[in-house]
Amino acid sequence: MTPPLASGEYIRGLFAHGQHIIVATEKKLWHSHDDGQTWGFHSTPWPYFYVEFTLVGNDVFGAGGTTGIAKSTDFGTTWNELPVPPYNLSIYDLATAGGKALAITYSKGVFRWEESEQALIESNNGLGSAVVAALADGGNKIWAGTGNGVFAYDKQQQTWTTNSPLPLPSYYYEIISANDNGVVCAGQNSRDYFYLSKDGGLSWDTIYPDQDPWSFGYIKGIKVLGDVIFVDVEFGKTYRSGDLGQTWQLVADNVLNIVKFNDLFIGLNWQNQILASSDKGVTWNVLSDFTIGDIAQLFVADGRLFLSAYVQSSGFWRNLIYTSQQGRRHVCGLRSARNARRARSRFTRRCVDGTRPARLGKHLER
Repeated sequence: MTPPLASGEYIRGLFAHGQHIIVATEKKLWHSHDDGQTWGFHSTPWPYFYVEFTLVGNDVFGAGGTTGIAKSTDFGTTWNELPVPPYNLSIYDLATAGGKALAITYSKGVFRWEESEQALIESNNGLGSAVVAALADGGNKIWAGTGNGVFAYDKQQQTWTTNSPLPLPSYYYEIISANDNGVVCAGQNSRDYFYLSKDGGLSWDTIYPDQDPWSFGYIKGIKVLGDVIFVDVEFGKTYRSGDLGQTWQLVADNVLNIVKFNDLFIGLNWQNQILASSDKGVTWNVLSDFTIGDIAQLFVADGRLFLSAYVQSSGFWRNLIYTSQQGRRHVCGLRSARNARRARSRFTRRCVDGTRPARLGKHLER
């Protein structure tokens, strides 16, 4: 019953209905209409092989990963490639319900094939249909960036919105940030624009931080801090807007990973320095050098400023977390107490403004 496969040709998918059999390999779609006694084949015109098939009426649908989707009206003798939306679907399975073919995707939930429209149509119901790539807390809402849109959770009502106000992304909305006053920013990686809402998601504007597309590279991160928006872009640069996206200025000193801690904005630069701004990011001053390791990230939680760094100890690089609050310093990580004390003492000698680590938290709160 096996088709006459060539050397190195392997079966990747199989479909059978009555006397009809379809066998998919990396390069061919074999078909038999007499229980496998004779075989013909159709060379796969797409870059990848098919692994999934489903029958809708007398039509066979085939798909596999990013290959797309195709339909055969004669049980595999001929195939027609169907149009797909202009974004990555990564179809992982096919099914049928209500007389329609359903495509199950990795990041965007379920799509159905509409014959009258000759199109794959999204058939999802809110947040639970796709992969969540980013979360942001904004006042009375929690925002989720997913593969099939942006959704909001109302903390008082304890419900999620069922429809996304933004179009489907190519992959995910993996960049999202919000403040407590209804400002929300959502974007995709490798784009020169993002979406901005000033009214808690009721309406959205498309924002281009630079009027010349791609002149600054693609967006890598967005941070909403009060009424200021920071956008990290390619080549280690940061843009700042103090008027909710109307105008933009390049932040001097290449300050990255900006967070708000008490009344200061704190950031990093490529020289492994910690910088501070008391005028909402317009000007910056070096707060301290961090010479005991390589800083990876700054973040604020529960009223504390945290610093994640890679520190070399006993020939190994360890990812350690430092935190500072109200005059107390803590060192957390997979290391001995003696090494932790040693790291603190070394950091004491490296503070450029003379601030001792035991008082770094108090210094930052001023």
